[in-house]
Amino acid sequence: MKIHISIVDFFKAPRLIESLKALEKQSLFEFCQVTVFDNSVDDDNFIKLNEYIKNKKNIVLIRSSFNQGYTKATNLSVDFSADFVVLLNPDLILSSENCIKDSIEILQNHKNLGLLGIKQVDDDGNVELVARTYPSVKSQLARRAPSFVSRFYRAERESYECAEVNRQASGVHIVDWVQSSFWVVKGELWRELNGVSEDFFLFMSEADFSLRAKKIGYLTALNCNIHAISDGVRASAGGWKAIFRSRAFRSHVSDMAIYYLKNLSTSKRTLP
Repeated sequence: MKIHISIVDFFKAPRLIESLKALEKQSLFEFCQVTVFDNSVDDDNFIKLNEYIKNKKNIVLIRSSFNQGYTKATNLSVDFSADFVVLLNPDLILSSENCIKDSIEILQNHKNLGLLGIKQVDDDGNVELVARTYPSVKSQLARRAPSFVSRFYRAERESYECAEVNRQASGVHIVDWVQSSFWVVKGELWRELNGVSEDFFLFMSEADFSLRAKKIGYLTALNCNIHAISDGVRASAGGWKAIFRSRAFRSHVSDMAIYYLKNLSTSKRTLP
C-alpha cells in the first residue's frame, strides 16, 4: 500500500515540527512518503524545517521560490500514483496513532466513499467547524455581515457550519465537504479529478473537490471517532471590513466568487 502525505506550510515551522513528530508515530507510517512544501519564501522558516527534516528518509522538503498558492502547491507535492492521498495542515497534531489507519479502513469498507476528514478541536478544546454544507450567498452573508444584518440569516449560517455534526462524539457522518486540514482521499478519486482545482488560490477548492467527486459517485464524510488538534487560527477570519486589511480575506472573496461561477449546490446523501 502506497500512502502519500502532502503538507503545505506557510510560516508555521515550529508547529509543523510538532505535527511531524505526531505523524511519525502513526501505525502506518512505514508505508508513508511525506512531502512538505514550504510556501513561506522565508529563510528562517525553511532553516528550521530543514534542520528537522534533513535526515528523515521518508520526508522530503521542497522550498518554493515564490508563494505558489495552496492548490498549486498541493498538486505539485502530491504523488498522483498513491493508493491513498493524505492532506495535512502544518498546524494539525494527530491525537491517535491510528488516525490514518482508521481512515483508510473506513474508505476501504465503503465503495461509494471517496474522501474522509476527522473531527478537530483547537488547543483550548473548542470544536472546529471543519465539516460544512455547500456555501450559498446567504450563508456567507450571515457569517461576514454586521450583526444587524446577519441575524436575519441565522438559520443559513447554522446550516452551513454543520455545528451538530461537528460536535458529534462518535460515528461517521456524510457531509457536503470537509476542510482539507486533514483529508484521506482514495487515489483513484484524486487521479480522476486531477487533484484540487487550481482555479482557486487558497479557499473553496475543498468544496469544489467534494462537489466534483459527488457528481461521479463519491461521497465525503467526517469521522468523529478520532480527532486532531489544530492551533485554531483562521486565515480568513474577520467581517467584511477585513477585505481592506487582510490579503487572505481578499483571496477568500475572490475564490468564493469563482466557486459560485463554477458550481451549483446539491443535496446531501446518507452513508448506507
